[in-house]
Amino acid sequence: MAMLMNPTKETMYPIYGGKTMEVSPDGGKLQTEEAAANHILNKFSPRGLCRLEFGDDEEKVAKDGLVRYYAFRKKMVMKYNQMVLARAQIGMSYIPPTEDVKRYAEDMGLALEAPFVQKSNESVIRLTELEKENKELKASIDAMMAKMTEFMGEKPDVRKFESAATTEKTEATTKKGSKKIGV
Repeated sequence: MAMLMNPTKETMYPIYGGKTMEVSPDGGKLQTEEAAANHILNKFSPRGLCRLEFGDDEEKVAKDGLVRYYAFRKKMVMKYNQMVLARAQIGMSYIPPTEDVKRYAEDMGLALEAPFVQKSNESVIRLTELEKENKELKASIDAMMAKMTEFMGEKPDVRKFESAATTEKTEATTKKGSKKIGV
C-alpha cells in the first residue's frame, strides 16, 4: 500500500481503474495500492500531489509539493497567454480562459492576455480592395492598348522609316571616315 498526500489548496479527483477517488486539500491523504499510486502520481505529481513513505518528514514533503504546485499554476497561465498570442498572430478566434486558469492568474497576480479582434476580417477587406484596384488597372491597360493600336493603324509604319534612316547614316559615316590608299 502507498500513501499519497495533497498539500495544496485544491481538492484532487484522481481516477484509477474506472474509480474516482478524492484527495482533500491542505494535507489530505489517500491510501491506495502501489500501482494505483504510481498511475495517480504520473498525472497529479506536477500539481503538487506527494507520496509519503514511512519515516518521511511531512513538512518537507509538503513544501516540495507546494513548490511543484505553484510552478504548475504559473506554467498554466503562461501556456494560456502563449496560446492566445499565437492564435492572434495567425488570425484564429479568441478562446477564453478556463475558471482554473483565471483563478491561478488572480491568485498569483499574473495578467491574462486580453481578447482580440480577429484579423481575418481586415485581410478580407484588404483583399477585396486589392482585387478592385487590380480590375481598374487592367481596364486602364486595355484602354491604353486599344488607343495604341488605333494610333499605330492611322500612321505609316514608323519602323520602316527608322531603319532606312539608320542605313543612310551608316553609309554616310563609312564614306566619310574611309581613306583611299594609293594603288
